[in-house]
Amino acid sequence: MVKVLSTLLFINIIISSYSQGIELPIDYRQHNLTEYNSSLFNPTFSLNGSNAHSIALWSRWQWQTIDGDPTSIFVGYNGRLSHNTNVGAGFIQHNTGTFLQTGGVMNFAYDISLGGNTSVSIGANIFGFQQKLANDIFQPDPNIQLPQLAQANSFIMQVAPGIRLNVDGFTVGFASENLISLSSEESNTSEKVYMAHTSYNFPLEVFRDTTSYIAPLIYLKSIHGYDTQFGFNTLFSTSKFWAQTGYNSFYGFSIGGGAKLFKLFSLGALVEFGTDSSIGDKDPSFEIVSAFSFGKSISSKKVVDFELEDKEDVSNEKEILEQEKYLKDQQRQDSITKVKEVGARIAQQKELEQKRKDSINTIKLGEAEVAKQKTEMDRIAMLREQELRKQDSLNSIKQAQLDKVAQQKVLNEKQNDSIAAARLSQTEVVKANDTATFEENKAKTKAHYEEAVSENNQLPGYYLIANVYRTKVYFEKFIKTLEGKGLQPKSFYRTVSKYNYVYLERYDSIEEAEKARLSKYNGKYPDSTWIFRIK
Repeated sequence: MVKVLSTLLFINIIISSYSQGIELPIDYRQHNLTEYNSSLFNPTFSLNGSNAHSIALWSRWQWQTIDGDPTSIFVGYNGRLSHNTNVGAGFIQHNTGTFLQTGGVMNFAYDISLGGNTSVSIGANIFGFQQKLANDIFQPDPNIQLPQLAQANSFIMQVAPGIRLNVDGFTVGFASENLISLSSEESNTSEKVYMAHTSYNFPLEVFRDTTSYIAPLIYLKSIHGYDTQFGFNTLFSTSKFWAQTGYNSFYGFSIGGGAKLFKLFSLGALVEFGTDSSIGDKDPSFEIVSAFSFGKSISSKKVVDFELEDKEDVSNEKEILEQEKYLKDQQRQDSITKVKEVGARIAQQKELEQKRKDSINTIKLGEAEVAKQKTEMDRIAMLREQELRKQDSLNSIKQAQLDKVAQQKVLNEKQNDSIAAARLSQTEVVKANDTATFEENKAKTKAHYEEAVSENNQLPGYYLIANVYRTKVYFEKFIKTLEGKGLQPKSFYRTVSKYNYVYLERYDSIEEAEKARLSKYNGKYPDSTWIFRIK
């Protein structure tokens, strides 16, 4: 009898709460998650960002102050296996208003490239949690079946898949929080939650931070038995801080932000105000997020000074990974050949000096031999002329003249042969100089140097390179940034590497190019550069 009365009293409390108050939807209320733990919004969002590993905490106090217990807690680990594969796991506790759900979640996401800047991301969250009544003051009679208590004290597993299409900075996606829901009490639930969303990332440069961006997002959420929710949020993110604002047709307006400290730790908060008259008397909702990032960054944006700065790329991780590979290959090649280059450079220098001396001696000897032969020939000619003068015969005089012409021809041929030999020796010296130029130039620029054979009618010379890009949107954005600073950048495309090389100036000599590099382009361009020679 006592159990029956307790159960009836519990039913009366539930009915009174539904008739007098606002019933909370059964979803996770994760509509404000943007910068961290956004995989609860769509499992493919775990591919966003550049941190190889991170642990993030999200707490939400629904219509209450933060001195009480949070209504939602999620602690998640996010691990990047590659630029297009991510796994994660975490602990979650969620109070639906009727039930308290406590358990874990696993995440997997994979990005499939469709060519160019287009890809499709797929992913899934798998939840497993124990569900019990949020308030266990009353112990209802198990013989009395209530719809609200059908799944009390049960274990539930849910599969929440998601898919997203990415085209440059534009995305459109679809997700379900509980497409498959299995309970120890019943096979599947009809209370499905579906969501569709679209967004666009606008890259910005804030205080010389090229990783900043603004990302507006619009979404629709369908919850069985409740009105469809419409909402939007806008995230402004930099390498130092982030700020966000949003609106949900049921929960109201929100505003929040946070700081990113030492590229390792992040801390932020958000407050949400109800605007609907039915919840106008409710306290604001609060959210707190924190994250700790570790491991090597998956993405960075620039290839300069043959070192990569650890920066976040918000829209194109594949481009950045290719640039990192380019840098690593260059550094590996330099380290392997460094010792050999020193010895080879010394040997080449000695050989070059010896050839130079030999060529000078050859030229001098050739000139001396020509002068000696000319003197001898002149003496012989003079003697013959004296002899011929003694002869009255016209034929003898003509023959002497013919002999002189022949002798002069022989002399000219010998002189030409000596000069040709000297020039050939000098050509070998120039060729040896050209062979050593690459090593000398590399040493002069402290390895800030590359060279390649001209293609596509590229003008030979020494180019002062500011950056290289494979993606058109970042290439054009960087050109506009330089033009906005009063510079006149130019570029050329290399078919072999498939990179657009952005350069500040072309020079005729390595000395001029190195002087411009060391002077930061006469103080006009403070970032790092390197020299690219087109032969």
